[in-house]
Amino acid sequence: DWVASQRQPDGPGWHPYITSQRIVNWLKLGLAVDGLSEPLRVSLAQQLRYLEPRLGFDECDHKLINNAKALVFAGFCLADPRAARWRARGLGLLSRYLPGLLHSDGGYIGRSPMYHNALLLDLLDLVNLLRAFGAPLPAGLEAQATAALHWSRTLCHADSQPALFNDAALDVVPDTPVLTAYGARLGLRDESGSGDIGSCWLPASGIGRLRVGSALLLADVGPLGPDHAASHGHAGTLGFEFSVASQRVLVDTGLSTYEEPGPRLYERSTAAHNTAVVDGKNSSDVWGLFKLGRRARIVDSGYSQQLDSVMLYAVHNGYSRPGAPLLHRREWHLDAASLVLQD
Repeated sequence: DWVASQRQPDGPGWHPYITSQRIVNWLKLGLAVDGLSEPLRVSLAQQLRYLEPRLGFDECDHKLINNAKALVFAGFCLADPRAARWRARGLGLLSRYLPGLLHSDGGYIGRSPMYHNALLLDLLDLVNLLRAFGAPLPAGLEAQATAALHWSRTLCHADSQPALFNDAALDVVPDTPVLTAYGARLGLRDESGSGDIGSCWLPASGIGRLRVGSALLLADVGPLGPDHAASHGHAGTLGFEFSVASQRVLVDTGLSTYEEPGPRLYERSTAAHNTAVVDGKNSSDVWGLFKLGRRARIVDSGYSQQLDSVMLYAVHNGYSRPGAPLLHRREWHLDAASLVLQD
């Protein structure tokens, strides 16, 4: 039905990110059923011709890696005169741009757990495909995927779902246990093994994880995203989520729409997050569907852990103005009996 109705590229179904997703899904189907029909192969060739000159260089984010993945899959799975070019270009994009999209702790620079898991799935699929075809992996790919697996587990609650910091929603991409199991099938295991992750601080990503017993706190103590592409960022600096066992107690609003300006503006506002609002203002200037202007910066942070308690603090300057150098400092103290916040 899609082939019959989409003979000419037009509409949101042809966005390069969506096109690359569809190319990979169709090729996975072809691998599963021992080949694709002629109409699907003809359509794939058209989609690849459309995709090649429209790669996601505008933001150089996870969507560009997904475009590269589509080229690599096509280069290995299709008998086409352009296959070698697709392979080379896709692998070249991966080697050049992936290192800049992951922090040293494995976290996606966009700081959305949902988009992090989408990128992680792409990395696992690439490892799987290249191994299946006996091709060498780009340098560092296994280590990057392993670090990204650990980051995904760090941002996961006991209910197997991620925190909803910035643009993030549930049930959009595979959840952390599914990705962890996929990585294990590929022989990729993070340094913490398959056991539970305790308290830790990831200053490169700006994430704090405080855990004592069944109580878990995840704190957002980082930037809204990279300065060149922070369109998925929310004004939620020093916000946090808190769960006890599998019950979420304090939650983030996350993302429900990219279409409705009113709900989206609220979901990106400081008031929609578990943090302090000063004079009814946002700590970072968000407007429109994806616009972001003046933004809060973390100017100080620290972390300490004792045998049965853990503490995290951070300071941001989002409410500071000329002549009024206001700073917001928050401390989280978690032990077996209580969670205490100091602002």
